Amino acid sequence: AASPGQSRPHVGILPRLGFGLKVLPFLSQPRLPICALQAERIGSHRLAAASLLAIGLPLRSLRQPAGKRRARRRQGKTSARAEAASVPKFGEVGYWEWFYSQDEQAENSEWFCGYDVLQPFVREFLQPVLEKGAGRGKLLIAGCGNSSLSCDVYDDFFDTQDPLWDIWNVDYAEAAIARSKSMAGMRKMQHIVGDLRALSPEMFPDDSFSAILDKGALDALFCAGKDAARDSAKELLRVLRPGGLALIVSGVATGEDVLKAFAGWETVLDGSPYINDDGAASIDLCAKLFVFRKPLA
Repeated sequence: AASPGQSRPHVGILPRLGFGLKVLPFLSQPRLPICALQAERIGSHRLAAASLLAIGLPLRSLRQPAGKRRARRRQGKTSARAEAASVPKFGEVGYWEWFYSQDEQAENSEWFCGYDVLQPFVREFLQPVLEKGAGRGKLLIAGCGNSSLSCDVYDDFFDTQDPLWDIWNVDYAEAAIARSKSMAGMRKMQHIVGDLRALSPEMFPDDSFSAILDKGALDALFCAGKDAARDSAKELLRVLRPGGLALIVSGVATGEDVLKAFAGWETVLDGSPYINDDGAASIDLCAKLFVFRKPLA
């Protein structure tokens, strides 16, 4: 019971809200109860968050005429749409500039799996083409983000400061490249701001890379539309040497869409479950594994 001079939270209106609420009164003041309202389940209002905090709000103020409640809901929906329209989408560079500029992204983040799971397939498919032929091999890390992938590949194959082949980290978000440079430390790698859909011909000439490694970048481009993914696949085909391989790890796009995007390539692995001779299984990647080869002619 409320002490003299204090009002008691009115719980009788809670069933009218359409979603179950617990009332946890605390620090009540005269005629102004303060209470935390925690939703137990999403109800008819389709709340995006499952908790509410009402501070200094008498519960009786929630008793509004139906017309006012409808007007407030319409106003809220309009505000939500305007806010959503102002936020960059997942397939836009603005989103990734924002994402990689956040303090909590200072540490590396990985899509799908770590390098320990991917390593057997990098060694099986990419190492031979990178070490084949005269001259230094070149590996393009497509959409490097703030993943440790390029550092892991470097450390896997090189135990000196003079790597046997070149690693190029490419991302269209400047904030991602800044993260990539910081993570690389003293490792000798390239860090380039570039859009995989339209790479600079001067910096990325035709037939200039031995192999391409992508873990999740193509998925982000699919979110920008299938044309964006197809344009990227065409650019990768342009910069890859004849006979070179592209290893693609994709967990968002359908296998059919990935194969369509890479039309014109020779398909080595089509995203179906794969187990190599050493027992490494693609299912452990938590995504589909594709390998494409650029035709020799």
